[in-house]
Amino acid sequence: MISNNIQALLRQNQATMEGSKVNMDYCRLTQSGFSRKTHDLAIQIADQYADRDDHVVYLYDVPEQELLELASSIMSHDLMFASEAMGADNSQFEKSILPALALYLNKPADRDLEIEYLAKLKSGIISYYGETIEQLLNDAYMEIR
Repeated sequence: MISNNIQALLRQNQATMEGSKVNMDYCRLTQSGFSRKTHDLAIQIADQYADRDDHVVYLYDVPEQELLELASSIMSHDLMFASEAMGADNSQFEKSILPALALYLNKPADRDLEIEYLAKLKSGIISYYGETIEQLLNDAYMEIR
């Protein structure tokens, strides 16, 4: 159930990206190699949450939903990077994601276990992409400054 929701989100983002790729000249990629959609989303988030005094974007100032939206955009752009975030390459996988998944799969009707698994998964993905997101947001902020 949860994995279907995540897969649907990834498919939706992938379809959006593919629909916007007319050709490589038209689909401007940023210096970091992400799609225009990812770049524009980073600009929007950076503009809204940047610490104007420090000239930086702190991840703890950005709401989880927006971090997840940016992570989803990154994942749909690079499927290898996405598989790393969802598997053993992610340090949170063995510590929290896999144990929460095992508990949930043992009692799939338990709504609390489902919520706990989803929370661990989201947290693990944000943690895995943290440095990438932070760099992307700070690059975006420097661009609009």
